[in-house]
Amino acid sequence: MIRDLSRYGVLGNAIEELQALHDILETEFNPLELCERVHRSIGTITGNPENDYLEQYVEFVQDVALVRLVRQISQVESIQILHTFLLVSRILVIKIKFLKIANSSTGLPKH
Repeated sequence: MIRDLSRYGVLGNAIEELQALHDILETEFNPLELCERVHRSIGTITGNPENDYLEQYVEFVQDVALVRLVRQISQVESIQILHTFLLVSRILVIKIKFLKIANSSTGLPKH
């Protein structure tokens, strides 16, 4: 549904504050500031009496923000796990090379 909003140009007709909220939730990647930025954006939107009709969506938007936060944190965690795995594999390669060099210089049988 969100993609359809973009594809059919609905976002271009939305108020600027909703466009900014959409960008925060759908295009930006900043898990450390996501909730604060969404909170400020909602405050800006609901602080305008002309936007009173949007207050019914606040809880839903907060739920979406929470899901986005979990997704972004999991992406960061996945990246960290991958980096750790790569680091460990590099250390193992270096250790294997070191053992081969050490075994060849001492005349010990190679494993």
